[in-house]
Amino acid sequence: MPEAALLNQIYTKKKRGLLDYKWDVRLYLLNSQRALSKINHKLFDVCVSPFVYISKHKPQIEKDVSLKAVCRLCTDLNLVIDVDHQDHVLTAYAQLFNRLTDSGRGIHACYDCGTTARGIFFQLINAYRGHFSLKPEEIKEIKNEYYMSRYQGAQGVTQLRNKIHQIDQNCLFLCAMQLGEDFGHIYIIEKIYIKRKPRYRIYQSCFNAFLLVDYIEAMDYAKNLSKGVDIDTHLDAIEILFSKPNWSMKDIDSFVYWYKFYPMHGTGSTDEKTFTFTHVKLGDAPHRGHI
Repeated sequence: MPEAALLNQIYTKKKRGLLDYKWDVRLYLLNSQRALSKINHKLFDVCVSPFVYISKHKPQIEKDVSLKAVCRLCTDLNLVIDVDHQDHVLTAYAQLFNRLTDSGRGIHACYDCGTTARGIFFQLINAYRGHFSLKPEEIKEIKNEYYMSRYQGAQGVTQLRNKIHQIDQNCLFLCAMQLGEDFGHIYIIEKIYIKRKPRYRIYQSCFNAFLLVDYIEAMDYAKNLSKGVDIDTHLDAIEILFSKPNWSMKDIDSFVYWYKFYPMHGTGSTDEKTFTFTHVKLGDAPHRGHI
């Protein structure tokens, strides 16, 4: 693709709220045969911007237990233009999750929602507990909860809403959706109490689309550490999505708003749509929060 067309594509996707232009640009630069000095600086800025964001806001990030932990995953500068670069900590955490839960899901790299979510899961457990181990009863509960046929349609979202409001301490939710026979998405919802009030954040990557640091930059989490997402607005939106067999353009826009990629599968009535989740409690009631 010519650079002019790629720049136009970036503008169009950014305007719609998509982040997968990050993958497009990095793949383009990776495959470019020209010297780095000759690369269009606008394209290079697209690739490096989240890493600059992390560096610029490092003092703020260091104050936040969660951001400090997750910003250690997939932040190697090799990822600026190398979409295949491996993060060995991420891989180790993802393999650990699969071993403990008997999961057969493939382990990929930083551009993969499931691998990244598994890494975030253990990274946050380690940050708040001081170790990344799970109790036997927690492993058993994850095995009992985390499978895609557990709920139909929007039932899983309804159960997530009940559970997320029921737990009155710091906790994590590993959420998974199936959109069609061959495509799904996995992400983390974090509930952390700050001054007795819960702050909710979403953390995610996406297969061949964007990195976790791309998402953190887009959400601007480091600017205001007490700010997260409105969890009920999020749950309302996805409850609507998973209650419909067909998605309108308005529904697709809602999906893009929350997940930052276009649902290539899952928009039609023939595509199976299911949602499930599992969770762990990180401890500390509101009056004893970490932050």
